[in-house]
Amino acid sequence: NRDYEEQKFVSRIIEVLNLGGKVLIPSFSITGPNVGIIIASGLAKAGVNIPVYIDGMIRHAARIINGSNEWSPNDNGLVFPRNLIAVPDDKEKAYDLREEILEGGPAVIVSSHGMIEGGLVMFYLPHILTDHKSAVLIPGYQAEGTGGRRLLELERGREFKVNRRQIPRYCDVERFHLSSHASGKELAAWISEIQPGGVIGTHATLSAFQGLKRKVNFHNQIIRVLGGYNGEEINDL
Repeated sequence: NRDYEEQKFVSRIIEVLNLGGKVLIPSFSITGPNVGIIIASGLAKAGVNIPVYIDGMIRHAARIINGSNEWSPNDNGLVFPRNLIAVPDDKEKAYDLREEILEGGPAVIVSSHGMIEGGLVMFYLPHILTDHKSAVLIPGYQAEGTGGRRLLELERGREFKVNRRQIPRYCDVERFHLSSHASGKELAAWISEIQPGGVIGTHATLSAFQGLKRKVNFHNQIIRVLGGYNGEEINDL
């Protein structure tokens, strides 16, 4: 239930803030503004006067969304909450604000990269990981082999590699289900509805691909579902 998951997400953030900790949320640039809005609106509704900072490519995605307001059919475009603050582009000002955020009190930071494979989330991680009052809250799926998956599976006190440094993890690390992706069940139903001649799966683990193939063929056994492997030529669809 999306509403329940959002409420649980915001409630957990408030718990961490009340303990005096900071919350770091790795997110992708396209979904980051939406995650930021959920948090900022939730904090404002709960009367928590703490800003939500967005950093990395999320800032650029937010500007694109904000700049598209005039496309709204009712002329009421998406309104960003006042407590949602973008870290400035200017390098010196951005660096100063980031240091201020880390040295200050409770804070919420939504920053790319969503699977902790790079990006400005790496700037914040060393400070957050070593603080037992803080938390890394991951809003969506983490693929196998990514930094995000490794961090989720890492025991407290063990080290996590950040920019060639080994940083011990003492903070909480939790995952929530706020992904913007369709589920395998939804994808299979959509594929069955449009009835393509064939489907090529890419960017997936073998087990995930096989699962989607079973779901598609459950709806329609005629649709061919093939794996797109590196270096392989597919010409028989």
